[in-house]
Amino acid sequence: MPVELRGPIFSILRRYTNPDFLWQRIEKVLNPYGTDVWPSSSSPMAVSKEEDDPHLIAAKRAVLNCPWFHVYDIIEDVLRQMVFTKMS
Repeated sequence: MPVELRGPIFSILRRYTNPDFLWQRIEKVLNPYGTDVWPSSSSPMAVSKEEDDPHLIAAKRAVLNCPWFHVYDIIEDVLRQMVFTKMS
């Protein structure tokens, strides 16, 4: 999955979740036992003023650099954990 798609996906996740929740879900998907090495990149990463939070920066780095199939796993996990209310 190219970065051109990962960036907007991260923006959507960031917009509809709080930083602690998002980071918790990413940790659960990418490192469930706390023993794995986190995905990283040597290239610089742009961070907006709204993303100036340690959990959001770590979450963005993970989404932009993890294997492509984990991006889908993260999306599925976040949606599974969110509570939706049915409108009458």
